[in-house]
Amino acid sequence: MVESLLLALIGGALGAGLGVGLARAILSIVPGGILRRTTPYGVAALDYFVILAVGLIRFGTALFASYWPARRAALTDPVAALRTQ
Repeated sequence: MVESLLLALIGGALGAGLGVGLARAILSIVPGGILRRTTPYGVAALDYFVILAVGLIRFGTALFASYWPARRAALTDPVAALRTQ
């Protein structure tokens, strides 16, 4: 379970860094700040609260996705599992 959470943390950090970097690059290339005026729902292109919220949702999803199989494996009798192999 720790491994999957660590992979989710590393992947999320790399993805967020890449996303913020690409957003900054695109905003610097577009002349006149066209993207800054046309963002929907009043959310800025680099709203760090949204980035944090998405990261927390992603972490919660990774926690649930890693907990469920780990719990099933912990409740399985090892001898019975080896017999079926």
